[in-house]
This record gives sequence, structure tokens and C-alpha cells, in this order.
Amino acid sequence: MIPRRRTAIAGEVGPTHVRFALIDMDELRLDHFVNFRCGDFTSIEQALASYLRSLPAHPDVLSLAVAGTVDNDRASVLGSGWHFTRRHLESAMSMRHVTLIRDISAMALALPLLEPHEIEQVGGEAPFIDRPKIVMSFGHFLEAATVIPVDDGWMALAGAAGEMSLGGVDADEIELLKHAGADGPMSAGNLLSSEALQKLYLHLLSRKGRVADGDPHDSLATGLAKQDAVAVEASQIFSAWIGRRIGDLALLTGAEGGAYLVSDEGRYGLDVLSPHALRQGFEAGRTGSGLARLPLFLARSTTAVLRGAALAIQFDEDHGGGQPAA
Repeated sequence: MIPRRRTAIAGEVGPTHVRFALIDMDELRLDHFVNFRCGDFTSIEQALASYLRSLPAHPDVLSLAVAGTVDNDRASVLGSGWHFTRRHLESAMSMRHVTLIRDISAMALALPLLEPHEIEQVGGEAPFIDRPKIVMSFGHFLEAATVIPVDDGWMALAGAAGEMSLGGVDADEIELLKHAGADGPMSAGNLLSSEALQKLYLHLLSRKGRVADGDPHDSLATGLAKQDAVAVEASQIFSAWIGRRIGDLALLTGAEGGAYLVSDEGRYGLDVLSPHALRQGFEAGRTGSGLARLPLFLARSTTAVLRGAALAIQFDEDHGGGQPAA
């Protein structure tokens, strides 16, 4: 049995799901993995209590990767209404220490740990292993974080990528962006979402004098499976937008370690993207920028964020209990 003092609980708290696992802090090995629906619980405390009842022992260290905001010791989960603090969880759940980190930061910390079977390279050359890496997540919300090498490992730095503006390159694209965003802001977070992809698809259908056959989500998914021209066009346009934005972020951060794209499980995942259009958007004619050499990866892993949350605990231990970079 793993010694209790080296075992922790890692959690990933999203707008629709919460995942927990026991983490071996020495080998970052996961056990007792569960995936709960947020709608089955009224609070993170209730979900944690249910998980703890399933364990043979009660670890006293917890790290939660949160889809939302982490401000000092307070976390708010976007889309679920859950709010909690580190000190409250320590008291309510009998924990010696609780770490809170944004999920995109946890994902960034996990990038150096990803195995070959968890990533798919879309163009570019081999990455420089010990150089900065950028990760961008889309679906419910657009987020991005950079992980940079430091003396004793890696540090994650996240901003507010979803609040950045996103413009068109010509009149037609500006029109498409307006329809994809409807009456919302012309921000990357609004325009590079699952909802925006669906609106883009419906607008392209209307251009052809067509309407969605039933539920628009199902209609797009079916259209892509059958290679319907309008569904494919929507995928290609959206993929180019996604590629252009992560290419911008790679240029900004000097991510010679590679650019990584993940989905936060909105209505559409990575499979909705066109790799060719994604790579075209990524480079977008920016010759001389180095983007043609930079590798772009699609990262598929149900446990990467949990492993990143465990690394955040190690950051706390190595820095005297200080909070990890958010």
C-alpha cells in the first residue's frame, strides 16, 4: 500500500464534471479514479465527501484544478455556481493542506509528462524539450497558459486569453465572425467556443438555403461524419481561427517547446477540427516567424490535469507552502 504521507487526492472541477483520483506523489501514479457529474451534487464538499467514503483511507492533502478563477485562496467554478476557499476545505474536509490552481495551469504543468500516445503532432519539427510550451483550451471557455523551465522543474503562467480580441482578415470573415458571436463581444473566448461553431454552421447553412436537420449539434456531428460540404466548411473555418489564435500565443510566448491544443469538453471536442486547416491557420502566411518549424500538438488525456494538480502540491512543498503559479 502507498504510504499515507505520500498519497494525495487530486481533483479536476469543471462546469459539468468533477474528477478525483488518488495520487502517488513519488511516481505521479493515479488510482481510484472517478468521474462525477456536477449536477448530482450541490457543492464541492458534497462531491468530495462522496469520494472519500469510497476510499480505504483518508488522505490529508488535496489539490483541486478549477475551471474558473483562483484568486489567492478563493476559487469560483465557471458555469456551476460553486465557490470555496482553501481554508474552508481544509477545515470542512479534515485536510492538512489544500492547493487550488486553475485547470489550464495544471494542464500546462502536465505538458512535459505527456506520453506519445496522448498527443498527435500536426506539422512542424521536433520540439525543444526544455523550452517554454504553450497550451490553449477551447470548448466551454477559451484559456491558455505557458509552462516555462525553472531551476527545479517547471512553472505555469496563465492569463486571460479568452478576453483578447479576435478580428477578421477580410470583409467575408468579419461577417462570419459576427454571426458566430451573434450579439456577444468580439472576443476570442466568445468566438472560439462550441456555441460559436454551432452558430457558424447554422449561418453557412442559411447561405445555402438550408436549415439544420433536427438538433444543430447532432446535425453538425452527422454532417462531419458524412462529409457534408457545409459541415466540412464550418469545421475548416473554425479550425483556421483556432490555429491562428494559438499561433499568435506561440509567437507571444516564444514556445519553442511546442504548442498544445486541448478541449475542455464543450459540445465539440478535438475531433471536430480539420488538422490541415488548423495548421494553415497556425502558420497563416507568417513567413520568417519560426511558426513553420514549431510543432503543434493535439493533446488527448483524461488524467493530465490531475497529474498537473499533483505537481502543484509538489510546488507547495518545495516552496514552503506558497501557492503555485496560477
